[in-house]
Amino acid sequence: MPSPSLQTTHPPRVLFPPEKQDTVTEVIAGMPLSLDCKAFFGYSGENKQPIVYWMKGEKFVEELAGHIKESEVRILKEHLGEREVQLSLIFDAVEEADLDNYTCYVENHIGRRSGSVFLRKKYMYRLELAGGLGIILLLLGVLTAFYKCYNLEIVLCYRRHFGSDETEDDNKEYDAYLYYTKVDFNSLCRMNDDEETLALEILPDVLENQYGYKLFIPDRDLIPSSKAVYHSRCLTGNAGTRLKVVTPALTPGPSEVCAESKKEVHAFV
Repeated sequence: MPSPSLQTTHPPRVLFPPEKQDTVTEVIAGMPLSLDCKAFFGYSGENKQPIVYWMKGEKFVEELAGHIKESEVRILKEHLGEREVQLSLIFDAVEEADLDNYTCYVENHIGRRSGSVFLRKKYMYRLELAGGLGIILLLLGVLTAFYKCYNLEIVLCYRRHFGSDETEDDNKEYDAYLYYTKVDFNSLCRMNDDEETLALEILPDVLENQYGYKLFIPDRDLIPSSKAVYHSRCLTGNAGTRLKVVTPALTPGPSEVCAESKKEVHAFV
């Protein structure tokens, strides 16, 4: 048993919540909560239960609503009559009316001390929602940019794997008729090499070789003759879709010759 000379001459100390300091705890309405009060008691020479309790304002816990209660006092550490103890204030489910100031008191025969904690409502998921919204907007931006760059491939891939075959009952020999202007009136209106490469190489490679469409291309599939235009007009009726490659000959220009060629092309179409 400790010597009487070791008896404390001070009141107990509140370890948590800190004394003379504003402590705020954010809580979520409807969720359970436990407020822990920790205190240190010096050797008093008496073998008594430490005096520690919670209050809300001027009310003891026994006067509060039934969903609020105190736990038993737990002794966390003990040495030579000195004790570190804990008392928890337990909420079964936090209510709006519980958002207030709570004070833990500890006392002995010398004096009393206290520490307080204020319960404040937590606006849950504020940061999480902002981050989630940012990620969603970023994904939408990436998907939009991807669709802008590859919309044709996406549509064709979808139609190839999930769409119905519209060419089975249309009695068409070709799936699409691909036409473009290729005129040369005194070198005033010409189709450049890039446009011809697109019409004769790139589009057939993608649509025919990769997606299985059957294209009719006049320069490739039509034997040149004086009745080429007539035959082309007839063949357009055997194609399910018309694909037009827009070239400078189809855009407004100052040349009357080009204007005349445009009229012929539009009449042909």
